[in-house]
Amino acid sequence: MKRKYKVIIAYDGTAYSGWQYQENAIGIQQVVEEALQYLERGPVRVFGSSRTDAGVHAKGFVAHFHLTKPIPPKNLIKAMNSRLPEAVRILKASYAKEDFDARLSAKGKEYRYHIYQDEIMPPHLVPYWTYCHRPLNLEAMKKAASYFVGRHDFVS
Repeated sequence: MKRKYKVIIAYDGTAYSGWQYQENAIGIQQVVEEALQYLERGPVRVFGSSRTDAGVHAKGFVAHFHLTKPIPPKNLIKAMNSRLPEAVRILKASYAKEDFDARLSAKGKEYRYHIYQDEIMPPHLVPYWTYCHRPLNLEAMKKAASYFVGRHDFVS
């Protein structure tokens, strides 16, 4: 009997082509599916809450999938993390209702962009921050950011 699962994933996307599976690069979806394929002893399709670009990181990315093997969620976390690269971690797992869809059931998303402004960029921040050594126009940035406040439909 198939059972639907929901997982919360954190990942450092520095070395990945984004979430979605691609023929010419490695995405997070691919490594998660490979870990599940090992546990399921067969193919498993994982559906994510959204797509991310290459190099993007996530702290709470939601995904869902079905398994035929009866693995309790607590054990699933340990089993998956033992098969995943260190840059990808399953933080939480639970059984999901059949009508749950990681993308369509999403209530919101939060994006954070970090800009480091100084003469020299510390090397440990390079994969996670954008570097700008020139003065920033904070008023223009605030005005531009105001267009994103509120509820929007970004499906397209």
